[in-house]
Amino acid sequence: MKKNLIYLVFLIFALACSSLYAANYTNYKTTFTCSAILGTIESPVINHSAPQSIFGLNIPLKLQGVVIAPYIIPKVFLYYKINNNVWNKVTMTVEDIGNKTYAINGDIGGENITSAGTLYYYIEALDPVSNLTAYWQGKNINNPQAVPIIVNTSVYVDYEGGTVSINGLNNMPIVQLIFPRGALTMGTTIEINQKRVEQAPTYQDRKAAFVYEFLPSGLAFSKPVELKIMYNDVNNDGKEDSLPSGFNDVKNLRVYYLNGADWDLIGGLVDLNAKTVATSLKHFSTYGLFYTILNRAAYMPKYRIITPNGDGFNDVIKFINLDNVNTEIKIFDVNGRKVRSISQRPYEWDGKDGSGRVVESGLYIYQFKVAINGKDEYINGTLAVAK
Repeated sequence: MKKNLIYLVFLIFALACSSLYAANYTNYKTTFTCSAILGTIESPVINHSAPQSIFGLNIPLKLQGVVIAPYIIPKVFLYYKINNNVWNKVTMTVEDIGNKTYAINGDIGGENITSAGTLYYYIEALDPVSNLTAYWQGKNINNPQAVPIIVNTSVYVDYEGGTVSINGLNNMPIVQLIFPRGALTMGTTIEINQKRVEQAPTYQDRKAAFVYEFLPSGLAFSKPVELKIMYNDVNNDGKEDSLPSGFNDVKNLRVYYLNGADWDLIGGLVDLNAKTVATSLKHFSTYGLFYTILNRAAYMPKYRIITPNGDGFNDVIKFINLDNVNTEIKIFDVNGRKVRSISQRPYEWDGKDGSGRVVESGLYIYQFKVAINGKDEYINGTLAVAK
């Protein structure tokens, strides 16, 4: 009660001095001058570091900072727009960290960032007691902060290899390419372009969460290159934020490559802690991250004929959608004799038996066990070897 009475008296004196105030937004604060009665009344001060640029579409942004508020917990608002769209208002979270200082956070949903261009924004803090308002670095609706939204970049990679990491805000890796030594026969400048998912082909009438084009298209690698794509799960509920409900379980996310007008599955190891899906690339193309319906058909190899002659074509049969599964694939001949067991990733058969010899031409049977809808089921079918 006593504290509220002090605030009331404070406001009455402040109003009595209202004809004497001077506003100076460019110096980060507004000051009332009424020294005969109260002295100097200060507005909140906002400290925030603006990003130099933003890489990536459909990726949520978190803008952070601190506010020094002399009198009471401030109200802080983030105003933003993308390109020439309408202004949006976000109430920033305010956390008291002591000494009249408050940490602030404001989120811009990834669904609002759908095209390259410019993010415009400004931050406003209001002191509810003095009714004074401050703007970060004098930025306001007529003079907002401008940050470019970038969807393409180029990087030089040499024979020694290395990791190419495209980072978003707070250095979060959005896309990573890990080149082993010798994957490239010579130094090459590569390009990474993010595509708008609305403009990319769908897969089984479902849109991708993310689509990236890697150039030079068709560039082949002497050794597999690892690709990691980050997915969105801001509230950690195990759902991909940009995909529709029922088709967004992150455990079902897989990487596909665009083969002409169709998407072909290549795999995807889901890391729930890093929020990434990883796979191995043999060449550059356009790659998309899709939700995959994991039924029996999803585990059957798409190509079932192998020609193990070492020419680089159809030398292996890849068992798909097993990146996140621990199982054992057994290969039998038509007489029921087991010729090979495969119990670790990558789940591929190169046409050889357990002794490393190429098997005879003919039909073979595969069998392995996976959990579908919480129930263990055996997946089996036939393969053909043609030498």
